[in-house]
Amino acid sequence: TPLPKRMAVVFSDVSEARCICLGTGRFLRCVLVPAMHSLGARCVIGAARGRTVIDMLQKRGDGSYEVDIVGAGGVRTERVEGVAAGYSLAEEEGREAFMKLPGVMRSVRYIGIGVTEAGVSPESRAMEYLSELLHVCCVAGQPSVCVICTDNVSLVGERLRSLVLESALVSKLPQADRDAFTTYLEGHVAIPNTMVDRITSHRQGDPTVPRTEELPAKALVLEDLRG
Repeated sequence: TPLPKRMAVVFSDVSEARCICLGTGRFLRCVLVPAMHSLGARCVIGAARGRTVIDMLQKRGDGSYEVDIVGAGGVRTERVEGVAAGYSLAEEEGREAFMKLPGVMRSVRYIGIGVTEAGVSPESRAMEYLSELLHVCCVAGQPSVCVICTDNVSLVGERLRSLVLESALVSKLPQADRDAFTTYLEGHVAIPNTMVDRITSHRQGDPTVPRTEELPAKALVLEDLRG
């Protein structure tokens, strides 16, 4: 049964999507989603708090959104495509459907994080969501997942891994399940440290449209220590 449109909007077959985005951060929408689209990886977006971005996607109706780019010649508007679906995690039904995605998608290759720096903390609901999402990936047997954070936090990959392992969800698992999950994280989940470099704000009068500078040569840097 389709979820009410307040909970989720679906534009294409989510089983074919390859990237799950947790959060709707402006950098994530300016850089990561277009990068995924260029790789042929459609994204599913989960709004961790408000639902303004989900409402905007629903209104547009085609899995696209706008980004304003400020350059030497003025401001131009680009259309970003590649969103397969959007879910409101503030709604119980939307959150439940979002957490089932790793068992529905054929390949969860990437998980993008865009929850602000404050969201990368032990008290954050977003970290609970990430822990649950990765645990469902483990149960579903997703073989290779890369978590890419677009929030500027020092040593964020190490921070995220620690927060997941120390989460309430993991602490409540039976010892055997906890060991299996820890082994899965070590062998199948890459969480590199990242740095982002792109100034973002939003269109005057419309916070759903990111406003950003021209893409720097290195807007997103990943530290890959595993090769």
